[in-house]
Amino acid sequence: MSLDFQARIRRPLPLGGLVAGARRVEADLLGLPDVPAPAMVAGRRREAGRVTDPGRLLSEDDLHSTLVGTGIPDPLVEAVDDENRPLVVIMPTAVGGLVFSPVRRADAVVTGLAMALAAALGDGGRFVDDDLQLAAAAGIGDGDPAAFIAATRLTPRPRTVAEAAVAYLRQFEHLRGWHLI
Repeated sequence: MSLDFQARIRRPLPLGGLVAGARRVEADLLGLPDVPAPAMVAGRRREAGRVTDPGRLLSEDDLHSTLVGTGIPDPLVEAVDDENRPLVVIMPTAVGGLVFSPVRRADAVVTGLAMALAAALGDGGRFVDDDLQLAAAAGIGDGDPAAFIAATRLTPRPRTVAEAAVAYLRQFEHLRGWHLI
């Protein structure tokens, strides 16, 4: 099963704005006052699942000068955690948007979801979740990112990001028994 989320957007977005927006959205979804921003790496390459080129960590200046979206040359960017493990690969789509492909960990899935929602909110676009069907499970059928956030956010409680990510995914009945939660 694929775990991709998409944001249908009209124009490329600054990566720094996307990361800041995703951080706000993820904190809101998880009912936390704040979440750490993932580090962003450009140019990481893999062959047969192994990293062959670690790429380069993007600085704050890089984040604000890097655009992501359709038509951007070499747009492959990856969000990594504080141990440099992959969280989410960000790629443009051919139909005008971005694909956020998280690894199979609860924290990464929620980060990828938050990035897709933030991109859609930032451009007035649509959120597309054809794979996990979280929007459909929440009764949100029109790709409205603000409605999805409002319908699925957790009540604020003290917990870690990892605990909150698992609690967030557990609210979706169709994911019960899924190996991530």
